[in-house]
Amino acid sequence: GISSTNQSVYQKGTIGNLAPKLLFFIIFLTGNDQLLLSLCYDTTEEKLTLGINSVKLGSQTRLKISDEVGLYVKVTLFESMKVVKAKKTGSIKIMHNQVDGEFKETFSILFPQSFMDKVSCTISLCWKTNTHGKLVLGRTNIGPKRNDEGQDHWFDMKSNLNREVTRWHILKS
Repeated sequence: GISSTNQSVYQKGTIGNLAPKLLFFIIFLTGNDQLLLSLCYDTTEEKLTLGINSVKLGSQTRLKISDEVGLYVKVTLFESMKVVKAKKTGSIKIMHNQVDGEFKETFSILFPQSFMDKVSCTISLCWKTNTHGKLVLGRTNIGPKRNDEGQDHWFDMKSNLNREVTRWHILKS
């Protein structure tokens, strides 16, 4: 079967107490938002490690806020088409007009190498506020049947077992 552990390497802050009347925002997404992700499959431990390293908001992305907000990443693991596990990173603070931030967190998932063609992940960049709930800013998918950069990253990882492979992933809305 598949099991998981959350290994938090580093976290930068939390959302904090944002007064609802102080928070005003408008989001314009340009398709240039990106996440730096790493993959490594350890054949000895039969463990996949997914690293959520950092976020880069596109040059045209505008976060118009009166205070800081928190971004986090949600990782959803699928076996075939079934959700097996979902985990979130800690929240990082993004200030007015800031274009990047670091998560530096890893998630480890135990499964036999024979499952490599059955497992995939959806990685979502989210923004949670006290007044507007959760907003998904964009997603990317990683796995053997993605037909995009997520598939390329997966096959690079499979070709380089026991070594970390890092790539930028463009987020789609």
